Amino acid sequence: TNSAQADNCKIPSDFTGKEIYGNWSPGLTGTLNAIALSPDGTTLAASTNTMIYLYDPETLTELTKLEQPGFASGGYPLAWSPDGTKLATFMFLYPDSGIRIWDMEHEQIFKTLILPGDDPGSISYSLAWSPDGTKIAVAGLDTLETRVWDVEKEKLIYQATLYAMPALKDFYGTSITITWSPDGQYLAFLDGTVIRIVETTWTTRTQMAKSFTTDMRYILGLAWSKSDYLAAVGISYSVLIWDTNTRKLFEMPGSDQKVHGYAVSWSPDETLLAVGRGTIVDIIDFAEQKIVQQLPEHNAPVYDMIWLPDNQMLTRTRVGWIFRWNLTTECVEAAVRVIQE
Repeated sequence: TNSAQADNCKIPSDFTGKEIYGNWSPGLTGTLNAIALSPDGTTLAASTNTMIYLYDPETLTELTKLEQPGFASGGYPLAWSPDGTKLATFMFLYPDSGIRIWDMEHEQIFKTLILPGDDPGSISYSLAWSPDGTKIAVAGLDTLETRVWDVEKEKLIYQATLYAMPALKDFYGTSITITWSPDGQYLAFLDGTVIRIVETTWTTRTQMAKSFTTDMRYILGLAWSKSDYLAAVGISYSVLIWDTNTRKLFEMPGSDQKVHGYAVSWSPDETLLAVGRGTIVDIIDFAEQKIVQQLPEHNAPVYDMIWLPDNQMLTRTRVGWIFRWNLTTECVEAAVRVIQE
């Protein structure tokens, strides 16, 4: 008998409809926009349209909360700096939009970077710090551009126009991803059916290292491993892998189910890949290239997966739930629903 069927084992359906945090009414799609785990693994940040909530990732109890001036109707991405001292969030304070950087020791705003442009009042859906903590990359839908900032100089050093993104507005709140390679030499971002990878030289003419057109209707998630593999998932649920060393793209066998793949995440030892496939999370053995585990179904599409020590995982769903899973027992050991107050 599967241990997930034990009497004391909870799965997401055991929490559906139960109000755990804040106010919620039936049919609300939820206002939890993103989650991010601090580099030391001690604090989980979760952003809503006007608040940042900080949780203990083990118990999912609230530690504190920070009010975000401004409002974003679509979403706030957020990301910890590599040293864990800063938290970057996207702000929308009409008519300006940009990056707000928090000093997390003092829980106050440290710096604000205003995005330039004819239509600055627009929304970003992904941001990422460079591995050395000196730069922040952002990707947006409304502006259809990817931008890179030098944080210390507060200077925009790279900008690229996206060509195939408008239809992705149907997927608000998904992990429309921009990500750096672990050595910081490449930046990968999504452009509809295309994965674009640029060399991070930031000269007057930054070179495109590679550009892939895929068979997926749209790509929604990217994740880079420390061993130079870039994984991508999207509509039609393929798992594509780009090998930085050989510069070759291949599709993993056994991942051809025609459903939406919203997010992808490597395990800490990089032997496994977690793929959010609609309301299901598949665990794929990378070496064997096959699905070795499937978590019980969530109550809504899974937009984020974060691996924790001791064979645990955090998942975030479209309707505001965060679950902490014990992957050995396939049970939910903690849960919280983050809803706008």
